[in-house]
Amino acid sequence: MKFRFILAAAAAAAALMFVSCKQDTPTDDEEIDDEEEVVDQSAIKIDGEFADWAVLEGATSVVLPEGDIAFDALKVFKAYADANYIFLYFEIDRSTLATMDLFIDLDNDKATGQTANWPEMGAEVLLQAPFNSEMKDAGIYNPIVRTYIGTPGGTDWQWMDEAGQNFTTSAIFAKSDEIIQVEMKMIKQMMVLPDLGDVFTIGAIVEDSNWSIIGKLPVEDAGLTVTAVK
Repeated sequence: MKFRFILAAAAAAAALMFVSCKQDTPTDDEEIDDEEEVVDQSAIKIDGEFADWAVLEGATSVVLPEGDIAFDALKVFKAYADANYIFLYFEIDRSTLATMDLFIDLDNDKATGQTANWPEMGAEVLLQAPFNSEMKDAGIYNPIVRTYIGTPGGTDWQWMDEAGQNFTTSAIFAKSDEIIQVEMKMIKQMMVLPDLGDVFTIGAIVEDSNWSIIGKLPVEDAGLTVTAVK
């Protein structure tokens, strides 16, 4: 009799626990609602549709000028930033593309970084990664972060690898017969960039498989200045 009473009490307790857990567990509808509340408020959607760049206020851009340009594989370079992200857009000749280097002047002071590619821009940071130019629809540009350790204001190729990686959320490639269109979104907080302010300067270089430069923007002595939109 005592044993039966213990079993009955245990069963009742288990049933009560089941009811309690069931009440605390969200339904499928509730889970869907929570997911629907997460909305990407970014100015640029990384979706392979590039029309949003054309109407974006606050973006800065540079186009390859006409004429005899030494490195002409990089045709268009656009940049936009807000408090959380850096957005970049490129149009690139795909024929011999292998690697992209992004140089960033964090403090807009040529005396504190490397000036080898843009004499009026001192880059303290280099982002470097390969491109797969055979991608059909989409690919990821996931650069290594390197900081300049050469002579301040000099042209040394001396960089130290840092921890920041996997901060580029997406890159979309849209192919024509000759041109790749690329857009990407970088998470500032994960880039491990010291002193990245609301205003910085950036330059882009693309190289072939032999590490020879085939494209460079801007072509002038200074980089592309980006002011984060608040």
